[in-house]
This record gives sequence, structure tokens and C-alpha cells, in this order.
Amino acid sequence: MAGVALHLKRGWTGGRAQVRGTVFLGGRMLSGPALSDHVGGLIGREAVFSFLRQANGFFSVVCWDGRQGWMAVDRVRGLPLFYGHKDGSLFVSDDAYQVLEYTGDRSVDGEARKEFLWLRSVTGRDTLFRSVKQVQAGEVVFLERDGRGDISSTQEDYYIYRHEPSFEGDEDELAETMDRALESSFRRLTEYAAGRPIVVPLSGGYDSRLTVTMLKRLGYPDVRTFTYGSPGNKESKWSRFVAEALDLPWHFVPYGPGDWHRWYRSPEMKGYMEYASGASWLPIIQDLPALLDLTRRSVFPEGSVFAPGHTVVVDRITDNLDEFWEKRGIRGEVAFCSLIRDLYFAVRKDVPLEISARGIRPLVERYAPKTKEDWVCLADTWVWRECQAKNLIAWNQLYTFLGHTWWLPLWDSEYASTYAAAPLSLVADRTFYVSYVRRRFAQAAGLPLGRTPFNATDAQHRRKRIKDAAKRFVSPRAMRRITGLFGRWVKRDPFEMAGLFSKEERALLGSGYSDLGLRALDFLQSLEERLGAERMPARERVQED
Repeated sequence: MAGVALHLKRGWTGGRAQVRGTVFLGGRMLSGPALSDHVGGLIGREAVFSFLRQANGFFSVVCWDGRQGWMAVDRVRGLPLFYGHKDGSLFVSDDAYQVLEYTGDRSVDGEARKEFLWLRSVTGRDTLFRSVKQVQAGEVVFLERDGRGDISSTQEDYYIYRHEPSFEGDEDELAETMDRALESSFRRLTEYAAGRPIVVPLSGGYDSRLTVTMLKRLGYPDVRTFTYGSPGNKESKWSRFVAEALDLPWHFVPYGPGDWHRWYRSPEMKGYMEYASGASWLPIIQDLPALLDLTRRSVFPEGSVFAPGHTVVVDRITDNLDEFWEKRGIRGEVAFCSLIRDLYFAVRKDVPLEISARGIRPLVERYAPKTKEDWVCLADTWVWRECQAKNLIAWNQLYTFLGHTWWLPLWDSEYASTYAAAPLSLVADRTFYVSYVRRRFAQAAGLPLGRTPFNATDAQHRRKRIKDAAKRFVSPRAMRRITGLFGRWVKRDPFEMAGLFSKEERALLGSGYSDLGLRALDFLQSLEERLGAERMPARERVQED
């Protein structure tokens, strides 16, 4: 008889429902048996939707009573779930490759493979394999036994991040509202941490700076920070300044020019890539060597709570959209797909427009944007589900891989709702946000505002503006020569990853691949060889690779 089979191995609690993670609900923190009992007691779809829309935290849930049930992940898919159908039954796992083994169908989805090679992840609920699906951020999947006894699944969104301005007030009033939302958010983090070390990866950016500022402001007793990369890189200098200004311990792990060739081929890297990829995204790897070192030396004891700066605040596409909308006269879906391709499909330089459109058209059909402002808000939705959830927030799996845990205070639902309601005139770019973070940091550190540093992103934007201005007066050939002469200034490598591939492998850079593109191609080829996946026709593979 068909049924629902579960393979859940990464920190789950059983009982009335299978649960993983922690939520805040009505002022209470629920996890483990308490969360399982609460979820297992929900009756009917309305009760499920009510719970999911109120749950503030990071979780996965699977509930099945033999006739019907449901499964869901949180609003940012912090703890992924995968599933697949076979002979009327359904298999659910936190490991995509276990679903693949269960279905026995290793055929590669050709369109998903193309998308992965260009975006480094697969959009929607697809994965690289036709038989394996993923639960999307903010999605619930309802399960039911049909008249034939087979298990059917129906997907619905319980949450969509979308910028919908409704706040009425000036800049100072918005800052005060953000203060209240952030204080509540970080109090939830400290309650979750419950005295354990909170570790903040300091990148030199504003998001991690805001995180340590708020923890200092709340007086949490054990906050630790770290940075890594080439000795003396600017990100590490800014990070050290921030940590010392707030009187927080700061640890630096140096990376050398020849280290990555060895690290990339290590057993630990292989294990992490398999653990974190979910057969649908390319894991971010630059933290792994540093965290392996710091964990082995017990600088960060097992069970530490990592609080990275992943945030609802993103670089909006307003200025970039103007390039297509006003200067080139390209509007609507073509302009939007072109822009998303140019900004986010960084793996290859020759991305066909239809590849970027694959994950965008469902949103366009759903929201039917008309004005430029509509398209800007739609971009936030695409970035949330396809970029943030599947690349940046998936990064957190590194912490669980090494025996730690994590929390995302800058994706707390109260804070996210506050920012989503802000007027576009104040948050169309990051000017307001940067000013807000610099002021709050200066207050916490007891420094004059003029002594607070800017960050790496500001420097990148300045370099881009200079290059864009130079292109108006300098030929492409001369620009390439200038870029070559000043390459260390124009294009830095603070993580010393240039030695990751051999000289022969890096020859592909001249054929349109970026460094990420080489990693995506290497990952795909290794995965297909390891799993013996059904290969695509040779002609099609050559055209892609």
C-alpha cells in the first residue's frame, strides 16, 4: 500500500509531528517536543496557515496521520526539505540524495542543469534531478491519500516577501520604528542562545556591523567575532576596527596563495559539498577552512550560535533598472530579465535571456507589474526566494555541518515586515540603511560619527563608478589594458581563491566562465560521475559546457 516514508536525520524531534528548529509564537519559544505537540495538534488547513504565518523563527515540519498531512519550511528555507514520488508513495528527507536513491530515477533535468551552470542554483521547486523536488521558502505542501490510495501533493505559498510601502512617517520616525523591531529581534536571538557563545562572522560590511552593535547594546555576555583571508586585506582591517571599538574578541585566520588548491580537494570539503548542496545549489565555501581551524582549536565550542548578517535589506535594482528603462528604452519583462541576468547570473558571461526568464515568468504572471516601481518590488521577491534563500541562507548549513547552530536576527519576521513597509523613497538604495547603521554603531562604540569606517561595498561602488565613467572616453581595448595594469586595485581577491584551480582548468576563464562558473561546472561533472547520473546527449552537453 502506498504511503509516506521519512528519512530525517539532521536534528529532528518526533512525536505528534516531526519538527526541526525553533519558533517564537505568541511570546513563547517552542522547539523539540513542545513544538511537535503544538504542530501535531493543528486541525485543518486554516489552522496550519495561521500557525505558519505567525511562526517567527527557522524550522522544518512534517506532519502525516496516515490519511493526510503537510510539510513546510520557514520563510527563508533555513532548514531545507526534499521530496519525491514513486509508485504512488511519497518519500521526504532533509537530504536530496536520499530522495534520489529512493526514487531510483537519476535522470538529469536538462533545463535545470543549464540554469545551474549559469546561476549556480535551480529556481522554483525543481532540483538537478527530475525525480527530486524541494520545498520553497514560505511554502507549505499539503499531502493527501487519493481515491486510489496514492499520495498526492499540493503546494501553496503561506508567505511571500514583497515590498509594499505602508509606513507613514519621516526618516527619523522610520529609524525609531526600526530600533524597536531590531531590539525585539535581537532579544529573541539572545533568548535562543541562552548563554551560549554567539559568533558573528565580521565581513567588513554593514549587516554584520549592525549585528554586533545590537548585541553590544543589549549587553549579551559572550559575543565572539572572526574574519579570514589574505593578511592585511581591507575587509579584515575594517572588521578588526569594529570588533575592537565594541570591545569584542576578534579572531583572524590567514589564507595563503597556495592553500585553496589543497583545501578544495580535502575530504572535509567533499563532505560539506555533499551535505549542503541539496542537488540544487552550489555551496559557498570560503568560510570552511577558517571555521574548521577555529572549531578544532575550540575557539568556538560545539553548539555555538552563529549570527551571520544575512538580511532582508538588499541592494535594490533602481539605478540599474534605469539603465534599461530610460537610457536603452527597454522596458517590461525584457528589461527585468536582462537586469536579473546581468546582476545575478554571474557564472557565465553569455547567459541566454530565456535562462534568466525561467524563474521569473511565474512571478510576472502572478503580479502583472506595470510601473517601474512595481518591477523594483518584484525584484525583491525574486531575490528573496531565489538568491537569498538558495545561496546566502543556505550558507548556514556550514554551521550545522560543523556541529554548531545559527539564528538570523536580520530575517526576523517583525524586522522584515518593518523594512518591507518602508517608503521606497527612503529605501530605494541603501543610503538610509547605511546612515542608520553608522549612527547606531557610533553610539554603541562611543565614537564620533566621522570616525566610523565605511565598508568594502562602498569601495566596490566607487571603483565601479570610476570604471563606468572611464568607459565613456576609453576604448574597450585600452580599458582591458588598464584593468590588467591595475588589476590588484580593480579586482581584488581577499580570500586568496585564485589558486583553487590549476592553470589548465583556469584556461576556461577565457571561454566565458567566471571563477564561480568553473566551480559550478566542476561540481556538476563530479556529481554526475559519483552518482552515475543519466547523462544528457553528448551534443547538448558540449553546447552547455
